[in-house]
Amino acid sequence: MSEIVSEAKKALRVQILANRTDDLARQTSGQFAESLLALSLKQNLKRIGCYLSFGSEPATDSFIELAKAEGIEIACPRIDANGQMVMAVLESGTTPSALGFREPTGKIIEPKDLDLIVVPALAIDFVGQRLGRGAGYFDRYLQHYTGPTVGLVYDVEFLPEVPSEAHDAPVSQVVTQSRTVKIPFAR
Repeated sequence: MSEIVSEAKKALRVQILANRTDDLARQTSGQFAESLLALSLKQNLKRIGCYLSFGSEPATDSFIELAKAEGIEIACPRIDANGQMVMAVLESGTTPSALGFREPTGKIIEPKDLDLIVVPALAIDFVGQRLGRGAGYFDRYLQHYTGPTVGLVYDVEFLPEVPSEAHDAPVSQVVTQSRTVKIPFAR
């Protein structure tokens, strides 16, 4: 990894996380849920991979409830025994992970069987490059997935440019609390 890009990513992460609040996540939850549900119903999606939000991340719980009520199956990230991310069906419960997030207990769904993946991000740029938290779980998973992806960020985190490298997986759409944007050349 280029040291310059690495430092730029680190600085942007610090800046973004300093401006996020749990209150903002609660206040915008309904807006994200409505936009994601509209997108899902318009495309007649049957099985969606979606992160389980925590803290100040754009909230996904309301969307997950609405999607399940519409008969859409939801699979969420889980870290397997080899330290790799998989998507598992979100049935009734979750267990806490060693990394601090909730994990589903259901069966594993193969990447090819997902119609869409909702990806967490700290920032996304106008060409779909996303800045994650730096562990690379989603980037590695997306190497095995060829379908559409949606990144969730707050309005102020949709930026003209985000520092990125070749291994960073872009998203094909961005949803903020006020708009949905299709990225023309991503994925």
